[in-house]
Amino acid sequence: MKSLDIETNDGQQIDQPAELVMDTVAMVTRIVRREMRKHRPVEMSMQQFRALGIVQRHPGASLLTVAGHIGLTTASASKLIDFLVKQGLVARAESAEDRRKLVLNVTEAGLRALDTARAAAHGRLTRILESLSESERSAVLRAMDILRSALADDFETPQD
Repeated sequence: MKSLDIETNDGQQIDQPAELVMDTVAMVTRIVRREMRKHRPVEMSMQQFRALGIVQRHPGASLLTVAGHIGLTTASASKLIDFLVKQGLVARAESAEDRRKLVLNVTEAGLRALDTARAAAHGRLTRILESLSESERSAVLRAMDILRSALADDFETPQD
């Protein structure tokens, strides 16, 4: 692999573009998490909120699906889901194919909670991007399109 040294806008030398991408993604993730944390239902932990998002992205998900995405045991994921069910944010039902399995789906209240938090994160990122010049925003959009296309081969379905 060819080494590419680049210099950032602040004059910092970066050994590989991958390092810059990883640093930038980490910064964006912190902003999104901070905004979502501020706008999630108060009684919900970030792990519970994350589980809610996983169930929303994977309708009919099982406890095993939630556990795998978060990196928990099935028993721990079950406790998270129990809380979400009690709060009316997730519905739990028997699988039509296998009555021993449970399927999970987000309720309308769960969708509203996710939408509120995501809208706050989206708004914050929008304000950041609006502070850029038109040419800078265009460069960001081009870079995101290029990166998304390059990453697309690694993902058959969106991941957590």
